[in-house]
Amino acid sequence: MNKPILNLVEKISDEPPRIPEGEYRLKMVGYSTAIPFGNKAPRLFLNFTVCDMGECFGVPLKKFYNVATLTTKVGKNGGCKHKPRGDFLIHYFTLFPDQRLKRLDRIPMGPLLNLIIIGSVRDVTKNSQQKELPDQLKYSVIAKLIGVDK
Repeated sequence: MNKPILNLVEKISDEPPRIPEGEYRLKMVGYSTAIPFGNKAPRLFLNFTVCDMGECFGVPLKKFYNVATLTTKVGKNGGCKHKPRGDFLIHYFTLFPDQRLKRLDRIPMGPLLNLIIIGSVRDVTKNSQQKELPDQLKYSVIAKLIGVDK
């Protein structure tokens, strides 16, 4: 009955992927809300896959955003109220310059699901205490959403 060890092994294998830094074509496959690490800062997670042909094709990547509050239960397709000048709104209106902001808690996510988006990917090289991570623990995240692929 080594179940705790088995869970640890499963958790390690679920670590985020690492790909070379640079710009990639990305497709959003979903989003969710969470309050990670037991703190009180709610987050919005956008889930993407790489659409560029090659060895990185289909690699799942995430983009994290801090939000003001959650408006529904935590989880898949969860609702949230965005920060008025937060990164999410900056990236959203960069992608959709013709959209108008009506309410911070009603930003439509549907348009993001139907696009191929150019995103910049970087490696996470330090932990939350600014200590350098060993090479085996580094992973890739989306740094910013640049524009829509035409």
